[in-house]
Amino acid sequence: MSVWLHDRDRWFLWSPILFGLGIHCYFSGLIMNSAQIYWIIGLGIAIFAIGRKSLWAYAGLGIICIGLGIFASSYKTTDIASHYTKLDSEWGGRIRATVKNIDVMDGQIRLLLDDVKGKDRSFNRIRVNFRHKKDRLNETMMSKLRPGVQIRAYVRLTPIPPRETPLNYDFQFWSFFQGVEATGFGGTSSIWVYEPKEEFGVFEQLRYTITKKMRDEGLGQPGEIAIALTTGYVSGISKSIRDDFAGSGIAHILAISGLHLSLIGGMMFLIFRRGLGFSTKIALHWPLKKIAAALAILCSYFYLKISGEGIPTIRSFIMFSLIMGGIIWDRDPISLRSVAWAALVVLVLRPESMYSPSFQMSFAAVIWLIGTYEYFRERSWNMYAKKDTPWYKKFAVYIAGSALSSLIASMATLPFIMHTFHRFSWHSIEANLIAIPLMSFWIMPLAILVVIGMPFGLHGIPLLVMSWGCQVLMQLANTINSWPGTYVPVGVRSGWFMTLILAGSFWWLIWTHRWRWLGIPAVIFAFFLPKKDIFLMASNDQSRIGIMAGESVLLTPTGRPNFVSQDWKGIAGLPDLIKLSKAHSQWITPTNWGWMIQPFVKNKQFNVAVITDINHPAEKDAIVSVIGFPKVKSVIMHDGTIIKGGCALWKDSDGSVKILQETEDKSKFPWR
Repeated sequence: MSVWLHDRDRWFLWSPILFGLGIHCYFSGLIMNSAQIYWIIGLGIAIFAIGRKSLWAYAGLGIICIGLGIFASSYKTTDIASHYTKLDSEWGGRIRATVKNIDVMDGQIRLLLDDVKGKDRSFNRIRVNFRHKKDRLNETMMSKLRPGVQIRAYVRLTPIPPRETPLNYDFQFWSFFQGVEATGFGGTSSIWVYEPKEEFGVFEQLRYTITKKMRDEGLGQPGEIAIALTTGYVSGISKSIRDDFAGSGIAHILAISGLHLSLIGGMMFLIFRRGLGFSTKIALHWPLKKIAAALAILCSYFYLKISGEGIPTIRSFIMFSLIMGGIIWDRDPISLRSVAWAALVVLVLRPESMYSPSFQMSFAAVIWLIGTYEYFRERSWNMYAKKDTPWYKKFAVYIAGSALSSLIASMATLPFIMHTFHRFSWHSIEANLIAIPLMSFWIMPLAILVVIGMPFGLHGIPLLVMSWGCQVLMQLANTINSWPGTYVPVGVRSGWFMTLILAGSFWWLIWTHRWRWLGIPAVIFAFFLPKKDIFLMASNDQSRIGIMAGESVLLTPTGRPNFVSQDWKGIAGLPDLIKLSKAHSQWITPTNWGWMIQPFVKNKQFNVAVITDINHPAEKDAIVSVIGFPKVKSVIMHDGTIIKGGCALWKDSDGSVKILQETEDKSKFPWR
């Protein structure tokens, strides 16, 4: 009993975790019935009421948190479904719509359109790629095109594609919660801009105006990175540069996150505090620190709105507001309680965000950083506070703190990177050690000057100098990405991998009693769990297949590496991607009916047959037979079982084949 009471003031930190557990119960399909949800909440209330003078009261509160997480997920899903009219078959024709967002890319522009009206069909929101020849983009039309205007255009719309396998990105899930009911394409020549919609959001138009003025400076890729860091538009950054940032472990810099908002808010706090101090009257009679904190909150809110309101940015704004609120109300501004409150607010408003990598990595990094800060803050801050501390000691503490922060953030996000992207980089620590000070002292301060100077036409020079910093950032990413060890494939980890990571991390971070150390072995043990030996994947319509050969190459039916096949390469944990008909490997045996493939070097009896002749019987020596190539007709197991739909097959430790495929009832969720 005394052990539990020792950390009684930390029990609140479990509330967002239990709330998230409830969200997972709903989206995994375990608990969806309304009656069950109310029973769970009622049970929690009853336990709390009966045992309100004992520890059972906290057990009741925990059950209530789980129930509320289920309820929030159900309510959000039902609310969106009430006005969500997804497209079930192809549709084409002329539409009238309001532009919500614009992304300019190489060879096309991507428009997010609201209030879409067609001849016989209407949509609340769609996303359309309008293609154009590189040198034939209508500049007159583009000068009129901005968020809030209404357009007419001819488009061809298709339903939101289902996920290829249960391991792939779920387009239907995320499109549903973004309100996107269909996707499609068209030509820019068909777009006619005819009138603005006056009631459209001011911040959406301001965001696009800032982006357009920055792009008009013609600074190339460094300018596009500057745009990404200011307004969140990343579509103009080339794939090669994005690959460099991803390989070097600093891809998070391109997506506006808590780092960017914290830098902007922190700098504005210092500017206001020092700037107001120049007035003797204000300095003597007004609380400068509190005024600066309030003004910094307003500035960070402005940046939140023009940056696109991503999940990490919302989290950072909530936490930054709590920190500034702590300064205003003379409270401890930085603690795990502020993180817990931020998590609760985000999960209540957007329960689906719990499955977003940006949410997971953002909170993982800040939780571990604050947990470490709670230990070091008195030692390091005392050194800064002393007036007689030499500058070089303060600088050394800053460098050590930056290195430690990079190490902690990299280690905290590593499990999520491995789980989501199935790879990691050995060099992310040293890359962040250089990139983050570069962002802090060069790039982001100039972003403030760019935005402030834009209404007066004085943004050109600071934007140019900012682009120089972005150029250095590009060179850093390119150099580090050329080093060995920037792409380390890890494949799909055990199902217990993230469970042990999360349980062990929360146990160590939340408790202060010595039993907290029991969480560390759980985290370490998770990294020793074996990965799943996935050897075959088939798309949802079975038009594409991927098969391992000798654990060194992933074979595909097409020679063009698209998004899906690249994702499969990471899932299989392999560095190569080769077309099956052009592959030359000792693990592939051509035959008169197709190919016999050996996925595993150490198990030569484990074969996959790819049969081009659909009338040829399945090979008796094959564990799995793929009938048809390149258009797959069926995937047949050794025992005659036919696998339908998207699937991933892996070899278990006992040599048997395990099947992972979509088994959800399509009527269970409105996005299926």
